[in-house]
Amino acid sequence: MRFVPVALAGLLTASAVAQPKFLHPDRVRYDGQCFTIDGKDTFLFSGAFHYFRCPKALWRDRFRAIKEAGFNAVETYVAWNWSERKPPVETGDFSQINLRDLDEWLTMAEKEFGLYTIVRPGPYICAEWATGGFPNWLSQFRPAQVSPSTMWFRGDDPFFMDWSRHWMEAVAKVVNKHQQFRQPMGGHGVILWQVENEYDFAGQPESAKRNYVRDLIKVSQKNGIEVPIFGCWTRIIRDPKGDPILSQAFDNPNQYPRTNIEAVRGALEDQHLAQPWAPKMVTEFQGGWFGQVGGLAAEEQGGIDDRQINALTLYAIENGLTALNYYMLFGGTNLGDWAAEGITTSYDYNAPIREWGGTGPKYRAVQAIGKMLEKYGADLARSEEAPAPTGTPPANLKVAARLGRSGAHYLFVRNVSRTEAVSGTVLGTVECHLEPFGMNVFRYTTDPSKGEWLVQPVGVPRVAMPPAIPIRTAEAAIAEPAGWKVASDGSTTEKLGVYDSRFLFFRTEAKGAGKVLFLRTAGGELVSSDPNQPRGLRGGLVWERPSADMRFVFFNPGWPNGGSAMELPHGLVGASLLDEAPSGATISDWRGRIISGPEDRSLVSSAVDTSGWTRGLAPELFASHTTSILRTTVDIGGKVDSNAILHTDGVDDEGWFFVNGHLVGELHTYDVPADFAVGQYLHPGKNDIALIIRNNDGPGGLSGPLSIEAPFPKGREVKVMWTDRTNVGRYTSYDLGPSAGILRNEHPKIEGPRPNGPLQVRSRIRFARPKGEGVAWEIALHAGGDGFLTLNGQPLGRFWEVGPQRGFYLPPSMLRDENVLELSVIPGRLGDRITAAELRPLPMKE
Repeated sequence: MRFVPVALAGLLTASAVAQPKFLHPDRVRYDGQCFTIDGKDTFLFSGAFHYFRCPKALWRDRFRAIKEAGFNAVETYVAWNWSERKPPVETGDFSQINLRDLDEWLTMAEKEFGLYTIVRPGPYICAEWATGGFPNWLSQFRPAQVSPSTMWFRGDDPFFMDWSRHWMEAVAKVVNKHQQFRQPMGGHGVILWQVENEYDFAGQPESAKRNYVRDLIKVSQKNGIEVPIFGCWTRIIRDPKGDPILSQAFDNPNQYPRTNIEAVRGALEDQHLAQPWAPKMVTEFQGGWFGQVGGLAAEEQGGIDDRQINALTLYAIENGLTALNYYMLFGGTNLGDWAAEGITTSYDYNAPIREWGGTGPKYRAVQAIGKMLEKYGADLARSEEAPAPTGTPPANLKVAARLGRSGAHYLFVRNVSRTEAVSGTVLGTVECHLEPFGMNVFRYTTDPSKGEWLVQPVGVPRVAMPPAIPIRTAEAAIAEPAGWKVASDGSTTEKLGVYDSRFLFFRTEAKGAGKVLFLRTAGGELVSSDPNQPRGLRGGLVWERPSADMRFVFFNPGWPNGGSAMELPHGLVGASLLDEAPSGATISDWRGRIISGPEDRSLVSSAVDTSGWTRGLAPELFASHTTSILRTTVDIGGKVDSNAILHTDGVDDEGWFFVNGHLVGELHTYDVPADFAVGQYLHPGKNDIALIIRNNDGPGGLSGPLSIEAPFPKGREVKVMWTDRTNVGRYTSYDLGPSAGILRNEHPKIEGPRPNGPLQVRSRIRFARPKGEGVAWEIALHAGGDGFLTLNGQPLGRFWEVGPQRGFYLPPSMLRDENVLELSVIPGRLGDRITAAELRPLPMKE
């Protein structure tokens, strides 16, 4: 009963807020139903295509597929780190920015293919892209007075906002000439400009959010952006509290419901309740999902197939959606090391247009909707909800109706069963057959017998596939670090001026018998060729009996795409020689269960029996929008250090930490390491540890192990040398194993520490350009180790022995008549080189 007054209050608040003023209403405007472009009501049918995830030579093919599917718009993020790879001198220095590819991409979309464009410059883009799009050099400008616990990125610190203005100004100047009002009437240009991205989840206080977003809108307008400005999941725009700047934008949800398509209705209603003058729009409408290192590839995941995208889209249109942007329409490839930490090289997304440009049932599903919208989109954009037909429909059929401005009736017919097809009649005489989870739209004017079913996917003949081509031999060599330099100003990537994830080699001189070498690392894995295995401790490694000359390779897994961890250094943070090893105990053997929320502390007590709880860190404990409690015990022996700390590498998204029932610390920003003083709460022997984790969205859980540790004794500094260069030894040929058993995606069991051995091994294969009509090609690999792939010297992506990706797309623009593919790895549990390889065709139409 409380819903009614809340809704009325929302309407009163919304109607009292200043509504957006359009600077060019004759060219681009919107109202509570739809966009009007050049005087024509327009159903905005768009999809994401990131120009930086696709070689330029392939853009035209991808645009052609988009246009042929009936889309009238295309969207892209603009990645700051892709465009400004080296640090400028100061915020007024634009000499390092290169946005030519954005300019060319917009021109091709608008002029050659007649597509409207949507630009999302961030500065934060997420996108499963390294550092969420922020340049890694940006954190070196973080003021020293900013608290270590404060997230500087995406906040309202004046220095950070200066840098954000620097970026937004640069992009706006390129986009300015592309705006719709600068094109001839009836032409195509930029129609929408987004500021920030998914800001509701940034972990910033509301005052900072308001200041920052206001500033982004102001700098956009100051630099010539005069098309409508919008946000996604940025609720301060929905509730601007009378702010005249925030009131000039509108906000939209993102929707990734998989098969729970009914969730879309609530999101659209919530958006429209707050902004009744803006159309129902979804900025990111589920086009698939990304693949994760050690997890599932996109094509292995459920709930993102052709039936889902058809039902999701039509159900949203049934509920008044008039503007959508599939994320992704074409996913592409994370070439080189641009993938965010934990994201596969392939960004295929199982999108309608596949990574290699292929199209199949999912493409044909959106193409059928696109053809419907080409013909009736304007009428649907101005349609109103109408009463459903009288009568009882067949079991499992749900029927809804909309009435177009033309007077046409649109009947939305949905099979709610996920397992059974349904046949029957609607409107008395209209035959209907829907497969499980099927949905269609029937249009008629006055006589249903003269109506038509609008969504009609067209099949295509399958192309005969050429055979796979096994590769029989390879060659390998050891790469030794060379060109050592003194790390005089620290050994993190930031201090060394390294802004990517290349291999870094370190060398220490640890002289002194009986000493202990401690190396503190951040954001990656340090591997030594020393025969003595180190033990991990508090973000670092301890060698009890170090050699006098120690050599290491630092393996950087990439930067996360969100949270404060985007700002953290990667590399070797410090090196010291100690007289004795610090004590510590790693916390493990967790049991967990889902609870109602973090305020529920009833299960923290050690008196609560956990025998029936889930063992280990099961993924379901950290599902999106879930709160769970974890419990375990840790034995610290017979002595308690009063200065002991509880160390954590962080949680995703929020955490509450308990020792023997006492709350010792909280974290409200994800993936941030922390130390909590716990000495006063410990006692000899076993101690009870509890942790409550709330996951607000996306993947969640622990960012790394927890430990109870004593403070470090004082030590003396150790001289550190570093290099990113190697001398490659002589390549030795060897035979490869059978390739027929390689799967595109595999999930090997990886256990134990990395073996001792060389710091880097390179293996390579040679092959002629594969031939075949109507196909693309990939290389399928079995290999050990973790590292980087190159094709003819150009970066192809990252290889992870843990999987899942084993098939790597070979862009034709990178192929030559004779080719060399090389894998550079740190040795792993499955070996240190390519062991089997095969060229395999990928269908362009299926």
